[in-house]
Amino acid sequence: MGSGVPETWERRRDVGPGERDAQRLDVVGRNTDRVGDGTDNTGDTAAAIGLSLEISFGVDRATMVGVVLEPGRRAVGLVESELRVPKATPNKPRSSRHWEVRGHGLWADHVVEQPLVHWSCGLEAFALAVDEPDELVRTGIGHRVPLGWELEFEAGGEAIELGAASSSGREVEGFRQMGRVHGIVMDERGEWPFEGLGLRTRWWGATSPSFVGASPPTWEETPAPGAALDLVVDGVRWNYRLDDGNLVVRNDA
Repeated sequence: MGSGVPETWERRRDVGPGERDAQRLDVVGRNTDRVGDGTDNTGDTAAAIGLSLEISFGVDRATMVGVVLEPGRRAVGLVESELRVPKATPNKPRSSRHWEVRGHGLWADHVVEQPLVHWSCGLEAFALAVDEPDELVRTGIGHRVPLGWELEFEAGGEAIELGAASSSGREVEGFRQMGRVHGIVMDERGEWPFEGLGLRTRWWGATSPSFVGASPPTWEETPAPGAALDLVVDGVRWNYRLDDGNLVVRNDA
């Protein structure tokens, strides 16, 4: 797949003081054939998944935000800011292909299977199911539930360089890429297959790229659920909204 973005941009990067090495994946799609739900599903159900992973310079610590939205159900999410990045050892050098992080009750790994073509994302964690989404970051109070996924991102178009746009006007490097996402999501009701369209963003720098005005991924057969979720992480408000089958993503400093 032709692209002006070099494959080396997929590797983990050594960023400077106050900078971050990060990636995001925002997906809208549907789940089918839910296992262990106990309900009579007569058709597909819309769902959105948003996840991000940031690795902070110099301290081997990472921040991860993961969210699952479904119409008519409580938002399920996690916000972890003190995750450990496994240290390299002589017998196990750090791989530029793996973005592995660990925390209390959490393991995640994002793997470059083929640069600019194929990524896999794995998560095993406990999250919070909340009626009011801001409780995730305001009080951390909710119903503790298992959350996990095994997702595959397969590029559906060329990677597009971000340029200099960022939420604060400062330069940020990286790229965005559309693609299809499929795999399995696991929650308190069991596991269910997921398929959809995703927007993957790979970036590094002192501030996150702006998502205002970004073209959201769409899934034409997804009904309009109207679900929404707001999170504030490190002073930046992230808004996920399912609107007429579109996953609309904004961030505001």
